[in-house]
Amino acid sequence: TAESPSDRVEALDQLAKLGEKAQGNFAIVLAMMDNTPAIRVAAASCLEKVDPKLHKHVVTVLYDKLVRFDADPG
Repeated sequence: TAESPSDRVEALDQLAKLGEKAQGNFAIVLAMMDNTPAIRVAAASCLEKVDPKLHKHVVTVLYDKLVRFDADPG
């Protein structure tokens, strides 16, 4: 199906090949929060190629969120 992880990774790879032409595709950012690690990795790579400036900010926000929630409070 079009929703299988391998199909989604392939779709992200195709978007990455479009480069800046794929800017503004919010689905790439959403995919960076997917439950499937391969999809998250492909999405991050895709966004880096499509919009490097946005990639930097999204990675900062996502990783800051993970660090904040995973931090040991005491």
